[in-house]
Amino acid sequence: MQGYPVNTGISRIIQSKGAFLNELIKWVGQYSAPVVILLACGAALIFVFRYVVEKAVQSEFDKRNKRLELLLERRSNFEEKVLLDQYEVVIQLQLKLGNIGADLNRMHSGIEVEGLMKGKDIVPLSEVYIELQAKRFLLKEEFYNLLRKQADSLLALANAKEPDEVSMLGREFLKLNEMFREEMNRAFGIEQISWTELGSVQR
Repeated sequence: MQGYPVNTGISRIIQSKGAFLNELIKWVGQYSAPVVILLACGAALIFVFRYVVEKAVQSEFDKRNKRLELLLERRSNFEEKVLLDQYEVVIQLQLKLGNIGADLNRMHSGIEVEGLMKGKDIVPLSEVYIELQAKRFLLKEEFYNLLRKQADSLLALANAKEPDEVSMLGREFLKLNEMFREEMNRAFGIEQISWTELGSVQR
């Protein structure tokens, strides 16, 4: 009986289904029928095992990909929600501070503003301080620090006595407003959004 490298033949079969018939013909010419049957069964079992393993690995890989895609989608949705909430809170606080500034200017002009003062307390400004502290984690440090400076500026404006001091603090508040606008544009890219760009994206 001719010594044929059986392992090599089985390896070829495993690597290519089309090689099975050629190897089987060679075995028939070199080995007895029982040996050929055993070799064929062994090769078939190895091929089936490899096929099952490959399918299992591919299935697990697909599952992991789907889980990763889902996690990324959830993270993206979460980040979008945080940015939207942050934008709304920032806008609301800035609006409140702007209204307080306008009321303080009226007060310094001799106009009585209902609900502005309660004793020595500036009621709406105290509410802003409380909200700033409560939502600091959402505002993040950039907006928190900027809005806190605006609130502090208005507090100083409320306590100002001399016209020059009132005027100086008013200019300071306007400067802080401009810094706020720049930070809004940096954080949210407001000025970069246009109907033209939205139309091109949709097309």
